[in-house]
Amino acid sequence: MVTAPFARLKQMTLLSGDSKSVAAPWFYFNLQELFMIKSIAHASFLVADLATSLKFYCDVLQIPLNPNRPKFAYDGAWLDLDNKQQLHLMVLPNPDSTNGRPEHGGRDRHVALLVENLEALAERLEQAGVEFSRSKSGRAAFFCRDPDGNALEFAEDFTPPVK
Repeated sequence: MVTAPFARLKQMTLLSGDSKSVAAPWFYFNLQELFMIKSIAHASFLVADLATSLKFYCDVLQIPLNPNRPKFAYDGAWLDLDNKQQLHLMVLPNPDSTNGRPEHGGRDRHVALLVENLEALAERLEQAGVEFSRSKSGRAAFFCRDPDGNALEFAEDFTPPVK
């Protein structure tokens, strides 16, 4: 069963002073040797109308369409970002209501995207009639929603400030 190894993790205790090693009565291993998460490969969005979503993502945001999406039982699209990362659009029923969601996307679940020129993108969104709001923290970032209410954040840099 796939979940069995994770169920065993509950039995483990961290060794004192070593946050990377885990001990259990039945084994000892270094977590970094077992696996290491390197990056996000893709983020998926549920959409109602693929043509409308492609106009937003490909035309307004200028994200290229990847023509190599396999044939699935549902319609959708893959969009290529930099560094082999993608956005996946899936035409599937959305179990989440858009009612009652925070108006500001930064206070909702969202995907953050790096851009070369934040102000140029802001101008493009304004020209396309897409509403957006500036970051409430004062950072150089802004948020908008796609046609299906999925929240997106845009910034030129996500490096946390040095304290």
